[in-house]
Order: sequence, then C-alpha cells, then structure tokens
Amino acid sequence: MVARRRAILLGVRGLAASAGLASLGDGLQAQQPGTAPPGRLAAAAAAAAVMGGAVGLRAEAVQAGLDPGPSVWSADGRWWLVADRLQPRLLLFSADGQLQRDWRVASLDGRQTSRVSALQASPARRSVVVALHDLAELWEISLDPQAEPIHDGLVHDYRLGEVIAKPGYLGLRRAPLAQPLQDFRIDPSGQLVLGQAPPGAAGGHALEVIHLAVRRGIARLALAGPPDLLRLGYGTHEGRRWLAVALWREDRWQCFDQLTWAPWSVGPCAR
Repeated sequence: MVARRRAILLGVRGLAASAGLASLGDGLQAQQPGTAPPGRLAAAAAAAAVMGGAVGLRAEAVQAGLDPGPSVWSADGRWWLVADRLQPRLLLFSADGQLQRDWRVASLDGRQTSRVSALQASPARRSVVVALHDLAELWEISLDPQAEPIHDGLVHDYRLGEVIAKPGYLGLRRAPLAQPLQDFRIDPSGQLVLGQAPPGAAGGHALEVIHLAVRRGIARLALAGPPDLLRLGYGTHEGRRWLAVALWREDRWQCFDQLTWAPWSVGPCAR
C-alpha cells in the first residue's frame, strides 16, 4: 500500500511538473509541453486521486493488452489517451478507468498503419491532437459532446452526392499532410499546430503550420536548423502577432509574421 501511494504521488507530481510555463522575458512567452495544461491541474489531480493517476490508468492499459507509449490527459482531466509504444493502437479511457475507444491507427482505407509519435491536448477546442509516425496525417479527437459530425468523403449515394457523416464526439478528424510529423506543439490560440517534419531530401529543416479548423497545412517555415519545440515564443509588434522559433542547441532564433508567415526581424530576432 505504501509503495502504491508513493507511485500515485509521483504520478500527480509529474502532472504538476508538466503543467508549468516558462517566461523568456521581453514580452516573449514560451510554451512548454504538458499532459495537464495550466488551470486544469486540480481536475487532473482529482482524477488521479480516484484512479491512482497515470499509474492506475496505465495499469488499465496494460490489462487491455497495450504496451504504453505516448499519453496525455485531456484539458479537463476527464480523459486519458494512450498509444501503444510499437503497435498501431490508440486507447481512450475515461477518468474512472473505463475503456471508451480502441482505435487501430491506420489510413482511412485501412491499408497503411502507423505508430503514434506525439499527443497534446487543445483546451480551446476541447480535443486531443495526435501526430502519426508513419502516416502523413494529423488526427484530432474531439471531447466535446456538441462537436460537429465528421465527413471523411465516403459517399452514401453517388447520384445525390450524399456524404456519410460520423459522430463528432469522440470521433477522428483527419488532416492530410505532406509528410508525417516527428513532434509538434499547439499555439496559445489552440487552433494552430506547429509540427516538426523529418528533414527533406536535401537536408533542409522546416516547421509545418497546420490549421485545425480547416484541417490542412497553411504554411511551411524554412529553418536554418532543427527547431527546439520547447522554446517557441509569441508576441506582438505594432498590432501584428509574431512567432519565434529557437534552433536546437543554439542561441539563435527565427521569427515569422503570423499574418503572412514571412520572416520578420522582431522580438529576439531583432538583436
């Protein structure tokens, strides 16, 4: 019992640690990744107290035959999403430990499977975003009971052009990509995904910008090196918003105008 309580405490402390935000100063706000976003830790901790936190739910996942890999709590602490470390499988648990969904991670036609590379909650959209390791798609799972139906383009009646709709609540919305993402972060608005794709054939690095509402990429930001997604900054200059991307293991930044996505010498890039 003592060992279990210690494990639960460590799980809750892990949630607390992952919810922190760091400031870069000079109006630069850094975004830290986390499994429980700021202001929601109390709800996540309450769920942890009921089920033994991530420790208890991880045990449920193992019992369901999963080799737990990437995982994330929903913004309100009511849901826990966990992927298999090696297999194309993704499970959704409610905070009381009940398995709600068991997805095979695959393309719409089922021909290509994929592992999961990263997960993150979007409080603004009441959803969880999923990056796939082997499939050029970005998934969004809506946790909003009022979510709009999903239309994947499957035609019910070709003559009338009727499209079969799937329930939006706890459903998968697919955004096609040019290539799979290795990792990603969600911007403060909750609407944009900033994704790191593998280097191109010529060795070039870039940050992909995907708009969740329209379910497609809207920009590709060329970088001088691999990005450090733990150090993304946001600010405004003369009423216009900018994004700052730190380069991995370097004291260098690249900044972009969030209206045109053109390079911009503002914030940390104006030095």
